[in-house]
Amino acid sequence: MNNKFQLINFLLEDLLPSFECGFVLKKVLQNPELDLLELFPNLLQNDKTASLIFDKNEVGKFKFIAKESGVIFGLDLAVEIFQLLDPKVEVIFLVKDGQQVVKNQELLNLKGLVLPLLIAERTALNLITHLSGVATKTNFLVEKIKNTKAKLLDTRKTLPGLRFWQKQAVVAGGGQNHRFGLFDAVMIKDNHIDACGSLTKAVLKIKKGLQNQPKIPIICEVRNLDELKEVLEIGVDRILLDNMSLNDLKQAVLLTDQKIPLEVSGDINQDNILQKATAGIDFISVGGSLTMSVSRIDISMVSCIS
Repeated sequence: MNNKFQLINFLLEDLLPSFECGFVLKKVLQNPELDLLELFPNLLQNDKTASLIFDKNEVGKFKFIAKESGVIFGLDLAVEIFQLLDPKVEVIFLVKDGQQVVKNQELLNLKGLVLPLLIAERTALNLITHLSGVATKTNFLVEKIKNTKAKLLDTRKTLPGLRFWQKQAVVAGGGQNHRFGLFDAVMIKDNHIDACGSLTKAVLKIKKGLQNQPKIPIICEVRNLDELKEVLEIGVDRILLDNMSLNDLKQAVLLTDQKIPLEVSGDINQDNILQKATAGIDFISVGGSLTMSVSRIDISMVSCIS
């Protein structure tokens, strides 16, 4: 239901003014067993172009084609979007999510009602092109550091509403997920430390507060080697080295001596990621450039109607 509700929300951007979307979504939540068009049989008429060209019963064939090479992710989501408007659409998958494809390769074939498929086209392509871009960028960076022990992580710098799928795309590209939100790990950052008064005070408060709770990892950010030495005395599950120079990273690896896993973050890009990885750290986290501002992979939906 979560996928369905969120995908309907995206789809409605093309079919209704924003002030009407809330009513539709409320009715969907109240009637989760019903298809969207059972609830709103006239919804397709809101496409002022396709609804005037195609009869509601007209059937057609389409195919998805990659216009450039990359790692594909989001095919299942794209199909779910089409199924919102044509539950009987026939689909043939020619590749799988996480697969590397080349330019002009066919990804999937569709056969169904022309009007619903054309209406859902842009929503489906918006998702799959973006998520494939995330998977492709992840794979590119993973390949750069594959001969080191460092593992590539994402962050919470994700586009609103897309975090779960973006993190799935990272895994499809060969990366690993950092925490999903504020709920599944403790991460003590500079603002926590400064507002609390000291790193030691913040960590000790966290440890005291977690004494009678289920175990969750404690990650602590440090900005310099002095803070690193301080947190090593207290002990946490992982130390995040934020925006440190290469020389300081190497010193941090020596000081830590593999007692606690080290993560590097801040200004990581394709030009310096290998250099950071070879310092001997365990994890490299990449933020917005991996998920928010990544270039999409060009994919087209092409009609096969003769």
